Amino acid sequence: MKRNDEELCKLRFNEYLTNCFPEEIIKWEDVPKESEPPDYYLLLNEIHYAVEVTDLVEKIDVGTKRPLPREEVNKIFVDFVKDVERIAKKNGWLSGAYTVYFRLPIRNFRKIRAELQEQILDYIRSTKELDSAPDFKYFMGHFHVCQISKSHNKIAIIYPFPPASAKFEEQSNQESITLLVERLKVKIDKLRNLSVPTILLVLDTNLYFPNKIAFSDAIPLLPEISCFHTVFIVSPVFGDFVLHSKNREWK
Repeated sequence: MKRNDEELCKLRFNEYLTNCFPEEIIKWEDVPKESEPPDYYLLLNEIHYAVEVTDLVEKIDVGTKRPLPREEVNKIFVDFVKDVERIAKKNGWLSGAYTVYFRLPIRNFRKIRAELQEQILDYIRSTKELDSAPDFKYFMGHFHVCQISKSHNKIAIIYPFPPASAKFEEQSNQESITLLVERLKVKIDKLRNLSVPTILLVLDTNLYFPNKIAFSDAIPLLPEISCFHTVFIVSPVFGDFVLHSKNREWK
């Protein structure tokens, strides 16, 4: 059984091909997991293609066994704040509205988690009777990575704000190119023994990553892309498009 992201990319690419070739019959064949790669075979205009799916997701190092997608990283920090809120309520310390804001992902979060939790609980205990309170900032070295504040005393709640992406456009573009190069290289190696033309479907879930123009401008920096017959970007944000194809009709 295919993953949801694989099925999504297959569906979106099939829609694209149907619009390009409304008179042609398009046939797909799912490849069993034990027989991969590729993920699918495609028959179009009497030509067989191998179709592989990958994703373009920023991975962040927060001290886990492997870097995690931003969505999972955000959940770690939100769950941490919810645990603090539960402990504070259970002990009768939470009186008022607090905000815990993470300025950036904490790479060794597991190591400092208990200390940070105690610091935040100390702040909540010491400000319980106050209507509001100045920010408390938690430092790692010379940089503060987390802060907590109390805004009013009307409800008992802690609002979590996970680390946001604070990247400039140029930095974001460069990192997206780096990610794409990594995925291209991995898939080239994985598909090296196939004798049919290969198509790579790339699911881009990064909200702040480049649009179609920025991706297309990066093609001269991607010599690996020529190893594929077609590279198709599936983007819920910017829309789907062919980044590269050896067949002009596919563009």
